[in-house]
Amino acid sequence: MNEAPKVDVAITPQSGATNATATGLIDGLGYNHCTITIWADSTDATTKQFTALKITECDTSDGTFADIVALTGGTATSTSVGFVIPASDTDSEVITLMSVSLVGRKRYLKVNLTPASNYLFHAIGHLTKGHEMPVSTTQCGVQAVVRG
Repeated sequence: MNEAPKVDVAITPQSGATNATATGLIDGLGYNHCTITIWADSTDATTKQFTALKITECDTSDGTFADIVALTGGTATSTSVGFVIPASDTDSEVITLMSVSLVGRKRYLKVNLTPASNYLFHAIGHLTKGHEMPVSTTQCGVQAVVRG
């Protein structure tokens, strides 16, 4: 029997203030895979790069969340940064997919986004059981695919 997928809107569409972090929760209970879609579109011709983009995890919705290094973005990879945040594009939207195996993870994922300037963005979690997403950015139709 196939289980129905679940969509969790972690961060509702909003215009984020420069360097103001927006966060939102995804409840992974009963699922083994989550694909998080992060979408950004400029309200003008400004940079749409995030200064911080990471996924954290915790057993409770209000506890202390721990970074998932593979899903922590920065300007260069390191022991605490798992991927480079995609460069911005002032001419089109920027879409990033984060593929997260929930096997062995805490129940709650928290999406943390900090925009470099004022632009529209949102984050949505697509929860499934036993499915993997396509491998390449071309197959997914996005600028970046991040796995963790």
